[in-house]
Amino acid sequence: MTPPSCPWLVPLSFVVIAYALPAIGDPFDPQRLISGKNLPARPPQDLGFYEPSQLILVGTLSQGGARQALLQDPQRRVYRVASGRLIGHTGWRVVHVGETRVTLAPPSSDASGAAHPVHLSLEQP
Repeated sequence: MTPPSCPWLVPLSFVVIAYALPAIGDPFDPQRLISGKNLPARPPQDLGFYEPSQLILVGTLSQGGARQALLQDPQRRVYRVASGRLIGHTGWRVVHVGETRVTLAPPSSDASGAAHPVHLSLEQP
């Protein structure tokens, strides 16, 4: 048995458009999504979606005089970072990694002109 014909049902046709990525740009590029905030161009960071207050210092490593910090995000993933690393979508930067403490500097000063660094310390069990 054949199905009854329906004159109002018309097969759909689709037009394929070639997408030239370099000409238009990636619509999912994180820098494009946050444009208008005057941020410097930089590669995306795994920790780029977290503010310093959301991170926990869980340890430090030292090898050959170079020290790195182990920071844990809210999803309990741990990242190894060194001085100079960018943290957070607003451009916080790791400026010092000590034996039990990490210092993060804001990208700019506040309204009063004073910059307020954030210090993350190891918690004693």
